[in-house]
Amino acid sequence: MFSNKFKPKFFTIFLLLSTTNFLPILSESKTCRIIIRDQLAHPHNTRADQQISDLTKLSSCEILKLSSFQKPDTKRPNYWTYTTVLDKVSEKAPDWTLFVEPHSILTVDNLKEIFELSDDLENAENTPIVYTNELIDKDLSIIHHFAGYKPEEAHKKSFIDFARGFLVNKIMLEKLSKYQSTTSQNSQSFHIDAAHELSEYIDKALESDENGMRKWLKHSEVFKNIKVKKFSEYNCGSKITEDDFMIAVKTAKHLHKDRLKIVLDTWGLEFKNIKFFSNVSTSLFNGEIETTNTYNVPNTLRGHCGKTSAIIKNFDNVKYKFLVIVDDDTIFGKEQLMKILNCYKETENGVFIGERYGFALGNKYSGYNYITGGGGMILSSKGAKVYKDKCECPSIESPDDMMISECLERNGVHMVHEPAFHQARPEDYTRGYLEAHGAVSFHKHWNCDPKAIYEEWFSKNKHDEL
Repeated sequence: MFSNKFKPKFFTIFLLLSTTNFLPILSESKTCRIIIRDQLAHPHNTRADQQISDLTKLSSCEILKLSSFQKPDTKRPNYWTYTTVLDKVSEKAPDWTLFVEPHSILTVDNLKEIFELSDDLENAENTPIVYTNELIDKDLSIIHHFAGYKPEEAHKKSFIDFARGFLVNKIMLEKLSKYQSTTSQNSQSFHIDAAHELSEYIDKALESDENGMRKWLKHSEVFKNIKVKKFSEYNCGSKITEDDFMIAVKTAKHLHKDRLKIVLDTWGLEFKNIKFFSNVSTSLFNGEIETTNTYNVPNTLRGHCGKTSAIIKNFDNVKYKFLVIVDDDTIFGKEQLMKILNCYKETENGVFIGERYGFALGNKYSGYNYITGGGGMILSSKGAKVYKDKCECPSIESPDDMMISECLERNGVHMVHEPAFHQARPEDYTRGYLEAHGAVSFHKHWNCDPKAIYEEWFSKNKHDEL
């Protein structure tokens, strides 16, 4: 769609969406290609198209979407992990490639510094290098599979900062593509954090080189200084009101006393339409919380697919535009949720919104994307109708987020990633990551103070977001 073709010797910028007025007119000696990592559903597709239009006015670079690199025989979108499309990305690779996230804010000065950095690195063309703002896990993190727990592997706590971008040279892309062609993409089961997983992928691809111990990862102040646009800075209006959505809290009798008391003392009563789905119907805390027995679905120790499926099947998708499903140990922000919901319009088959994970995405036949449950899952009314008409749980204890997402995606519902939804606690993320994305939710009451997390991030009395 918007595309301007340029002359030989590409300097490629992979721009995963940004804002306008940032791309300087390049000298004729530096041609370029811009590739935007897009999502297929609104509002992300329209943001990508607008960005392409804006960039076309500022530059004569070739401009493409990353989704165009998706292999045509792949049934589910998997390009967002990068590793599945490295062969296509590396074809006719330029000397240097710049990757940036959708919410990166690049200015003319930023890009001039990046171009100067690429000039300085031309002599290192035989050494695979990534320049970025290096992120480092302060503690061992469950979302990074506790990488770096061995003293000799402490370097694995460092990883690429997607939000502020990373610059890659041609030899790196070539080595990654070659490694991709010799390894099975089916070997990775879960895709949780693409930035961390790409860093580990590079380690494996370069294990026979002299760049062990993640020496290929170079910190640059140029990238550290790039600003990032959070979800809260997109002004999408206020058409969606409290009457347009319902909150469904999943709980169980043995969790009422502890978890629901925290929900009551933090975010729970802020919402007008909220229901608590348990395995018993009871009145708690002087009648402030009433639970229901979730349509007589038995409680299970794991999975909870039967319970979540029943919630969706009985959801009034005519009365409400969205169903928001959360765990009883999710910590949620009302104001932040409203900002997210107001940015969405219905697609033909609906949307499923939250923190996107992937399962076996390297397998083009059986891999799929899913919205992980702990951070909260938002299902639009049309998505709920698709589920009612076409989906069932394999068993009541199947993993609900995975099984429900798989069926929804198979039937045309978009899995939409919003990085402000968090499956884990604040301490499980680097400060730089949270500064980039902000927060709509966190998950877990374990080994943390959930009330303090709520006060810091979501209460009306809180300070400005990080």
